[in-house]
Amino acid sequence: MKVYCTGHIGLVGTELVKQGVKGLPIKDITDRDEVKSVIGKKNPDIIIHCASMTDVDKCEANSKEAFLVNVLGVMNILNAFNGTFIYLSTDHVFDGKKNWFWNYQENHQPNPLNVYGFTKFEGEAMSKTAYGKSYIVRTSKLFNAKMMQDDIELLLSGQSKEFTNLIRRSFLHVQHFVSGLMYFVENIDKMPPILHISGTDTMSYAQFWDKARLVLGLDGKVEHRNTELKDATPRPFKGGLNVGLAKKLGVPLYSVIDGLYLVKEGK
Repeated sequence: MKVYCTGHIGLVGTELVKQGVKGLPIKDITDRDEVKSVIGKKNPDIIIHCASMTDVDKCEANSKEAFLVNVLGVMNILNAFNGTFIYLSTDHVFDGKKNWFWNYQENHQPNPLNVYGFTKFEGEAMSKTAYGKSYIVRTSKLFNAKMMQDDIELLLSGQSKEFTNLIRRSFLHVQHFVSGLMYFVENIDKMPPILHISGTDTMSYAQFWDKARLVLGLDGKVEHRNTELKDATPRPFKGGLNVGLAKKLGVPLYSVIDGLYLVKEGK
């Protein structure tokens, strides 16, 4: 099986390449001819689609670009490929207006609030039109040491930092997500059309940094913001994904603490 990924120099793609997945050297996913040419030359059996415009605020300010990358890009791949397609999506496809005490399951109805969530949901819909088999893997907030570096250094110096206590996510270290994704690929014949692979804990950003402060030994103070920022891009507040199905299927799952210990190692 020849397994390739788009976005091979991105956050998830880089980790996939370390696990033996090959990168599709597509410079511009919105260029139909280039996409067709690269896929034709590599002739993959499976494509994991990681290439995406993920900055929520940037998507909101540049909706046309977000549509071209997150929707048209998917269409370009599917028009040139008839193998197995794995589309990576997000809990931003949901509106985050659920009860605080449960997380979104695979069968819950998406209702995105922002451009990023809408284009990812459209990408999900597009993936279902694939000529071959298609799968959707949703995750929540991914993290690693590099992404956390600036805030770690600030808190390490003894300064304080404010984090929202309103927005909740199922935080998961990037390496742990890729571990689950590789299990998905290796056992793809028994996998459902949609699967959630995220952290086992759902908490606010402020609560996440409370834990990070303890695990990483940071001296600074984590301040909880309990009010919504004016004019901020709409976000699903009560996010987070239910991983019950993934657990039943044997997908390796990890907690926030598991991930923070990797961060402590500089990963």
